[in-house]
Amino acid sequence: MVLLSCSSDATDTGEEQEQTNTPPVPAVTAIADSAFEQALIDANLDDALDGRVLDSRIKSVTNLIIDDKGITDLSGIGSFDALENLNVRGNELTSLDVSRNRSLKFLWAEDNMLEELTLDGISILEKVGADRNELTLIDVSDNTALQLLSLSDNKLSAIDVSVNLALTDFIIGDNPLSCIQVNQEQLENPPTDWTKDENDTYAIDCN
Repeated sequence: MVLLSCSSDATDTGEEQEQTNTPPVPAVTAIADSAFEQALIDANLDDALDGRVLDSRIKSVTNLIIDDKGITDLSGIGSFDALENLNVRGNELTSLDVSRNRSLKFLWAEDNMLEELTLDGISILEKVGADRNELTLIDVSDNTALQLLSLSDNKLSAIDVSVNLALTDFIIGDNPLSCIQVNQEQLENPPTDWTKDENDTYAIDCN
């Protein structure tokens, strides 16, 4: 009796070759706001208005200036891993979360409609401008490198800058607060470039 065996090596090799030649699916980030995506297209960071952007186009971006673009939602900004400067002045944002942008040093978000601004975890953040918004609360306790914080004309009822030892420029006028929580050094020697409403006071404990 003669036994014949059939090898599947050729078939297996062909399937493996086909799998090897299949290009990987590129990583993308969803962009919910078409105005935001159009701003990325205008900045040559995207090519089509299709609700997504290639991660390879945005991962190395350090500077993003998208003023006055009618943007209402900045979802997707967290994928800009290398972003150091973000300028979104004059848009229609009601919330902004940049807590994933751990390389961020400068944030300019004046003249929006911000009710929420999340800055958690950004220890190297140096300057924040968010004047003329609708903020009622803001937490800057993680932003220990903060040098400038401008929050005039919001709806803040309280703020604590006691851990912000590098804060030399602090603008907090035109808010419905009466007490600004500070540390002992700030209480005894407020920096000359801190400005507040005349009736507002500095205190170690505002409770």
